[in-house]
Amino acid sequence: KKSFNEVYSMEPDQLQVGFLKVLKGSPIQLQEEEFGIVSQSVPPYEVLYTKWISYEEVRELKLVEEMVERYYNSMQFEAAIPYLAGQFPDAFTFYNTLGNYFKRNGYIGLQQSRLQNYEILYEFAKEQGVQEKLLKELLIFDLYARENLKKEPVFLQGREIRKQQKDWERDFYQKEETREKYLPHYSEYSWKQVLRMTHIEWFSYDIPLFVQEGKLVEQETIVLFDYSIRNPLDYQAKYLVISG
Repeated sequence: KKSFNEVYSMEPDQLQVGFLKVLKGSPIQLQEEEFGIVSQSVPPYEVLYTKWISYEEVRELKLVEEMVERYYNSMQFEAAIPYLAGQFPDAFTFYNTLGNYFKRNGYIGLQQSRLQNYEILYEFAKEQGVQEKLLKELLIFDLYARENLKKEPVFLQGREIRKQQKDWERDFYQKEETREKYLPHYSEYSWKQVLRMTHIEWFSYDIPLFVQEGKLVEQETIVLFDYSIRNPLDYQAKYLVISG
């Protein structure tokens, strides 16, 4: 737990939770009896337990490993996961609690779609008492940062979209000067084409500020997602905060 939290605090792009393997003929194999090591007899020869850590504890660590792979290493939850992890005493406790939620609800060993991963995280966070309005905005930001959805998933619907917001959005795309300011590389496209190729989302929290600096401020924020420019590492779309 201590070493996990130390490495996690460094904010690596990827965090691999590895398990010791006892390869045949290796020096550690000669000390199996001394250390009480019991490992798999077939590849990958992973340690199942030792005199210091029980089989049940190793299984707990396996849950943490799966949650890290699913929610951290996927790089698809750059807003939601930092916020949720911050609601727990430490990162290890967060992933361990999330893993036990998966186990308790029968999700372990099943193949979930990307949207199902979002929905499970949403239900988990609600169970933990996270404020629903903020939770939805964090997940909506993460969804649109990766994909230009035509329709939000049902579990994230219900937010009020005011008519003046839709009118403002239409005016934004129709005005040549705003497109030149924020989307100059779309000059050869019509405003309707640009509208379909990008996305504008209204938030009541400054989610980009939280993602970039870890500061959560409640203020109306308009975010423009540009899917023609993506981060080659995590495939996230470029996003800009635009003034209303």
